[in-house]
Amino acid sequence: VMLGNPTVPGGLFYDAFGSKREGWTHFTIDAYDTPNFDLLREMCRVAGKDKEYITELLRILPLDHPAMSHTPVSWLANPRWAKESLQEWSDKSPHWESRVRGRFPTQAEDALISLAWLEEAKNRDPRDDGSPLKAGVDVAGPGKDETAAVIRCGNSIIAQWASAAPETVAWDECEQFLLQYKPRLDEVNVDYAGLGVGLALQLDRKGYQVNRVNVGEAPGDSSRYFLLKAELYWGLRERFKAGEVNGLTDEKTMSQLATLRYEVNARKQVVMETKDAMLKRGVKSPDRAEATMLAFAQMTPGIIDFYRESLEGRAA
Repeated sequence: VMLGNPTVPGGLFYDAFGSKREGWTHFTIDAYDTPNFDLLREMCRVAGKDKEYITELLRILPLDHPAMSHTPVSWLANPRWAKESLQEWSDKSPHWESRVRGRFPTQAEDALISLAWLEEAKNRDPRDDGSPLKAGVDVAGPGKDETAAVIRCGNSIIAQWASAAPETVAWDECEQFLLQYKPRLDEVNVDYAGLGVGLALQLDRKGYQVNRVNVGEAPGDSSRYFLLKAELYWGLRERFKAGEVNGLTDEKTMSQLATLRYEVNARKQVVMETKDAMLKRGVKSPDRAEATMLAFAQMTPGIIDFYRESLEGRAA
C-alpha cells in the first residue's frame, strides 16, 4: 500500500501510476469529490455543468457564501482553503494539480524538466539523416546502478543501452553496443569521474574520439552555474523546452529525467540536486538521464565547432 500526494512526476509512487501500474489498484482522491465540496457539486449539477465548473465557482463566490463554509469533515481540504489556494497558486500550478486535484503535476516546483516536455519528446519520431552521431556514456559504481549509453543523430535519440552487469563486463557490453555505430560516431562523451576513467581509456585505445567529462569541474559560465553538471543539465533542459529532443521512448529514462531537481543558490547559480540527496528521498542514481545529458552535451572545443559549422554552411 502506498499513500501520498502526487507532488513529483517521477520515482516509485509515480511509476506505480505509470510505467509500472500493472499489478496496482489505483485510487485518485480529488478534493472536488470529497464531502466538503458537496454543495459546490450540487451547484454544478443545477447549472448543468460537470465538477470542473467548481474552479469557476471558487473564483466568483465570496468567502461568506454557505458553500464556502461547508465543512462536514473538518480534517479534509475545504472550499475556503481551495479558493485561497487558487488565488495564490492558480489552477495551472503544480501545487494546485497535486494538492487540490490529486493529480501528478506536469512539472514539480523544482523539477528541471517538465513532464509535458518529456511526453512531447516521446511523441516526436526520431530522424536519422545519416549525419555524424554523438554518444553519451554514464558509468556505474561497483555492484549498483547501471552503466548506460545514449546515441543521438542531431536532435534525435536513435539508440539506447543500459546494463547493471559488473563493471568490466558492462564496459565490454558498452563497447559492443557502440561498435555497431563506430563508423559514424563523431565523439563519445564519457563520465570521467570515478570508474569512468577505466571505460574512457578502453574506448580511447579502441580508436573512439573520447571526450572525458568530469561534471564536478567548474562550468564555462560560473556566474550562472555552480558546477559543470548544472551547466550541461540546464542545456538539456533548454533543448527539451524548445522541442529539440525527439525519440525519447525509454520509460525509465523519462522517469529519471522527470525526477531531476535543481535550486538557485544565494549567488544566483543553478545547483543540481546531489545523488545522495536523491537517495534520501528514495530515488536511485539517474544513470540513463545522465547518459542522455552527456549525449547532448556540447564538449567539442569552440574553434573546432566554428570551423565545422562554417564548412557545413558552405556545403549547404
